[in-house]
Amino acid sequence: MKKFLAALILTSTMFISGLVYADATIDVQWSANTEADLAGYKMYRGSTSGIYTTSQDVGITPSGTFANVDDGTWFIAVTAYDTSGNESGYSNEVIAVIDTASPGSPANIVITITIN
Repeated sequence: MKKFLAALILTSTMFISGLVYADATIDVQWSANTEADLAGYKMYRGSTSGIYTTSQDVGITPSGTFANVDDGTWFIAVTAYDTSGNESGYSNEVIAVIDTASPGSPANIVITITIN
C-alpha cells in the first residue's frame, strides 16, 4: 500500500434549539486514495495532538462524521487500510475547536429616564 497523504477538509456545526446548545458534529472529508486494494478509511480523534482516543471506521467513503462531540479542542487524523488489513500512517492532523457555551449575561445595567 502506498503512503497515505490527505488534505482534510473540516467543518463543524452546532444544532441550536431555543436557548439550549446541543453537542457539536464534526464532518471530515479527504481526497480518496487510488490503490486497487483499498478497503476503507478510519477517522481518529483525541484531545491531545497525536494521541487519538476515539476511532471510527467509515468504510470506503472518503468522509465521515463525529457526532455528539463535547466542547474542547479536538485533533483529527485519518488512515487508509487495504484488503490485506494493512493500515497506513496517519494523515496530516487537523484541529477543531468547539465552544457551544452561551455567552455570559450582561451586567451592570444602568437606566436613565429623561422627562421633557
